[in-house]
Amino acid sequence: MTRRTWVTIAVLLMLAMSLTSWRALARAGEATVTPRADEAPQTQAPPELKALPPKLTMKKSAEPQRVTLSGTGFEQGLSVRMETPGGYYIVTFGPNALTTVTEDTIELDPELSEAGTYLFYVVNPDRQRSNAIALRVR
Repeated sequence: MTRRTWVTIAVLLMLAMSLTSWRALARAGEATVTPRADEAPQTQAPPELKALPPKLTMKKSAEPQRVTLSGTGFEQGLSVRMETPGGYYIVTFGPNALTTVTEDTIELDPELSEAGTYLFYVVNPDRQRSNAIALRVR
C-alpha cells in the first residue's frame, strides 16, 4: 500500500472513533444536541391575517399613513413585510417600527406613495409566516 492509502485509512479511523465518542457522550447524558434556532420545531400555529374590507382603498401619499392589520397568532417580536405594487420591493417593518402590536392587532405607518396593490404579511420570531392580504391604493 502507498503512503497516501495509509494516511486515508488513518484519517477515516480517527473520524470513526470521534463519531463513536460523540455518540457515547450523548448517550451518557454528558452532551446534548440542540437544533439551531432556525431549525426549531414549530410549536404554535402560524399567524393569520383577516382580509381588509374589499371596498377599502387608500390614497397614495409620500406621507406615512396608518394601516391596521387584524388577525390571530401574533407573537411579541414579530415583523410585518409589505410588498409594493408589482412586487419590486419588499419593505420589512421590525418590532421597533410598528406603532401597536397586540394579540390580534398590528398598526404601522408605511408610505404608500405608489398606486396599485400592496401585499402585507406577518412573520413571527419563529419564522412562521401568515397569509398575505391586499390593500389597494389609488
